[in-house]
Amino acid sequence: MNKNASSAAAKEISCRVTHTLLLYVRKNNRGTLGNLLDGMPLDEGYLSDTNNWVSHAFLQTLYARMIEMLGDQKAVYHMTLASGQLQSLGILDRIVRLMGSPKLIYSQAPKYNNFLKLNGSVFIHDIGDSWVVLEDRYHDSCQKTRFDCDYTRGILAGIPTMFGLPPATVEEVKCQVAHERYGRRIWPDTPAQGCTGCFYRVSWLPGKTSFLKRIFAGWSTHRQAIEDLAYANQLIQAKYDEAKHLAADLERTNQELERQHSQLIESEKKHRLISENVSDTIWVIDLNTLKFEYISPSVEKNRGFTVEEALNLSMEQTLSPRSLAKVSTVLEAELAVENKPGVDPQRSKTIEIEHSLKGGGYTWAEATVSFIRDPNGVPKSIMGVTRDISERKKAEKAVAKSEIKYRNLFENGLDLICLHDLEGNLLETNIPFKKEYGWRREDLEGVNIRDLLSEGYKLEIDGYIDRILANGSDDGYLKMVTRPGRRVILEYRSRLIQDGNGQPEAIQCAARDVTRRLQYEKALKESEEKYKNIVQHAPAGIYEFNMETLTFISVNDVMCQYTGYSQHEFLDLDPFVLLSEDSKDTLTRLIEEVFARKPEELSAEYKICGKDQKERWVLSNSRFFYENGIPKRAMAVVHDLTGIRKAEEEKRALEVKLQNARKLESLGTLAGGVAHDLNNILSGIVSYPDLLLLDIGENSPLRKPILTIKRSGEKAAEIVQDLLTLARRNVSSKKRIDISHVVNDFITSPEYRKIVGNRPHLTVETDICEGILGVVGSEMHILKTVMNLVSNAADAMPSGGRITIATRDCYIDKPYAGFEIIPEGEYAILEVSDMGIGMPPSDLEKIFEPFYTKKVMGRSGTGLGMSVVWGTVKDHEGFFDITTEEGTGTTFVLYFPATRSEKEAPRSVYIDDYLGLGESILIIDDAPEQRDLTGRMMQRLGYEVHTADSGEAAVALVKKETYDLLILDMIMPPGMNGLETYKQVLTIVPDQKAIIASGYAETERVHEAQQLGAGSYIKKPYTLEKIGLAVRSELDRPSPIQRTGPSSHPHNS
Repeated sequence: MNKNASSAAAKEISCRVTHTLLLYVRKNNRGTLGNLLDGMPLDEGYLSDTNNWVSHAFLQTLYARMIEMLGDQKAVYHMTLASGQLQSLGILDRIVRLMGSPKLIYSQAPKYNNFLKLNGSVFIHDIGDSWVVLEDRYHDSCQKTRFDCDYTRGILAGIPTMFGLPPATVEEVKCQVAHERYGRRIWPDTPAQGCTGCFYRVSWLPGKTSFLKRIFAGWSTHRQAIEDLAYANQLIQAKYDEAKHLAADLERTNQELERQHSQLIESEKKHRLISENVSDTIWVIDLNTLKFEYISPSVEKNRGFTVEEALNLSMEQTLSPRSLAKVSTVLEAELAVENKPGVDPQRSKTIEIEHSLKGGGYTWAEATVSFIRDPNGVPKSIMGVTRDISERKKAEKAVAKSEIKYRNLFENGLDLICLHDLEGNLLETNIPFKKEYGWRREDLEGVNIRDLLSEGYKLEIDGYIDRILANGSDDGYLKMVTRPGRRVILEYRSRLIQDGNGQPEAIQCAARDVTRRLQYEKALKESEEKYKNIVQHAPAGIYEFNMETLTFISVNDVMCQYTGYSQHEFLDLDPFVLLSEDSKDTLTRLIEEVFARKPEELSAEYKICGKDQKERWVLSNSRFFYENGIPKRAMAVVHDLTGIRKAEEEKRALEVKLQNARKLESLGTLAGGVAHDLNNILSGIVSYPDLLLLDIGENSPLRKPILTIKRSGEKAAEIVQDLLTLARRNVSSKKRIDISHVVNDFITSPEYRKIVGNRPHLTVETDICEGILGVVGSEMHILKTVMNLVSNAADAMPSGGRITIATRDCYIDKPYAGFEIIPEGEYAILEVSDMGIGMPPSDLEKIFEPFYTKKVMGRSGTGLGMSVVWGTVKDHEGFFDITTEEGTGTTFVLYFPATRSEKEAPRSVYIDDYLGLGESILIIDDAPEQRDLTGRMMQRLGYEVHTADSGEAAVALVKKETYDLLILDMIMPPGMNGLETYKQVLTIVPDQKAIIASGYAETERVHEAQQLGAGSYIKKPYTLEKIGLAVRSELDRPSPIQRTGPSSHPHNS
């Protein structure tokens, strides 16, 4: 190798990379390399050998030539992104397919980096289930280029594609251009050419592929009909080889049948003969479907699963986690040597594994595994033979016992024990053996063990003896026939006896009749499964309780859901921990009653306390089981009553509110009648003093008493006005008013100065929203409502404090349950809050009753203030929401139905600024009034209007038509909300523009929708100008994809 070639072949970059490059160029250059390697110091043969290396500088030259040849500036990125499909990384490609998920591959990136390059390292800084932040740092002697960045980004993006997932999203966070100095890194704002390392943030969609798919990815090919027949013959041949010529006679029989019958019938008969005569479990996995293609019937005897059940199990369900990892390691090693010269294609591997039992748990088995190949030598399937060795391990321990003890057990034990030579001829049997089968000692002379077996098992003796000679022991099941003709199933354990020179001499076999045991075990398993299914799938909580130890024996999943504890945690709990403080006495009384009265069943309602400390009401129906009159166990069925209890409480609360409302209505009717009569009486008292005063002199001694009568009459008239307000008969005319203006007028009024003037420690703050929606009503009554609320707030703070008065408008999308149930609609809101003494719940129910007051009558008011407030709000068809707490303060929120009867005040923006140009608008809102209102606004502005009453309807329309903009409501029960709707729309039209309109501050949903590409958020109720400007602004902006950029858009690949 010349000097240039030696320099180019420096051990920095693995030729796995150049091999991938050559494959990619051929694929995209009509199958040729063209002039890619002209004049290069290294040829195609060297660059295709994945065991070779090249220098970093040589690779940069090769990258540049590839880009120039293909005319693709991103060719390096596209090449590495496709490396998984090219399967060009050799053993590294197969290793990563063994991983459980993309996360596991990324976590091993520092390790696998050394397969590809030696001039840099990879470091993991942070990792989640579907994202990772890592650093690709080059050594100081090697500066990173743009090609290196494209290569790294392609590798990182392509990993999920090996699992059938979309490519990952890769973001270059920062590039390292300076080494660490004084414990700090110096970073530029943007990536730069010539850096020594880069940070990447990688995110991908969650998902995983099965274990076998990862192992065998790239090996499956489409099968033709002739290959299927060859595969069936190879399956049988492989089994014969693994069983060490166990079925030599069967092979000759099958060959004879092959000449007489079709290949399909031949394969079926072979399959059936093996199934009936092999006690081990034989299985085959089809690499095309990655599922069990065949499992012998002995799987039911060995593990409890029927053939159909076993065929539907995955490898994860078949093997324990420890054995799954062990199998993964073995298969990885076998795949690693698959293409190496001199490797035996008929090789097999034997390992000990733990596989699952139908009744739960695992049992030990010995598995012998080998590949089944197509005519081209490519693996098509994997075949295995598993044998239960759990009893063999036990037998090995028994062999270690002394000869005396062995002899005693041999002759007098319960097991059937025999000794036979290497041909199967019986040499000696113990007493139980003779009794069980009716043999005498002299009858056993010349008897072979084959003579005792059922016909289907006679042919297995050769394999049985071969296994013992090879392994030193064997165990399993055999069907035998007693001398009287009774068929029994024996579970046997056999071991090899050696002479003094270590040579095989005989075989000792111990067996036990397990016919009835297997029948009982099967019946017991079926009964247990049936019971477990009933308990676990019951629609209520069920638990079993030990009455002696006061502990739980078992619980079902629903009981765990009620409490938040796992089944393991539940069984360790003290039962009193599950009860709320006020229910513990209930359990104590129940236990005492059981021991005293001994009832068969008891029912009780009590509160349980979950792991999260949340309480819920339950109904427990318990049945008790006794032994000798002593309670031993209890079985309880528990029903959740929380919803029922809550509904009952809400019903009672509504009944109380309804009673209060009816009481106020009745009092209002009474007050109206009284006020009507008093007005007639007061007319003379208020009017006549004025006439009298005109007739007497200024110095008359009667003038003062008459003025006193006049003022008293006026005061009485004010009380009558309050009574009329309470009766809701005093609002003779209504007009559109602005609550914000009413509050401002009150702040400058003498009444306000009178309230705050004598209270130096009292402060009043306002939060007034100008330009809110109007209210149709009486300005005087609303002004008096503000005055009464502020006056009450001041009286609630005798030592001073802060009163806050606020106004605003809002749109309620769905009924809101506060002090009252507030229906959907547009409202103008008046809110008055204080920091006073607050109110107990008992006072809150009575505050609107006339003359119900804690103040001194005649000093602080008439006792009708809050009744007037109630009458005013109800006369305006409004609603209350009240929050209060003793010692903290009280907040009154008054909801007045809003009106749009008058135009908004003129603004500096002209309608021409936000007129439409005939664009199509889709309005999505579940409220028909809101859709109609918004539609009229949009038509007035010159837009083409379409509407949808739900998210589902909108998605259906978007599939058929295109729209320039969506106006999207965020809350549309009971179907999809606005965010879900927008996500669905984006799957159809990735750059769909939209604005969000809602009456609720759903900040998280709104923010997420805007992150996806939605535009501005406008709050209901909105004016023509407000929505017009929002629509025009969004239509004039770039599309969401242009705004967010290609790296962050969800549909960018």
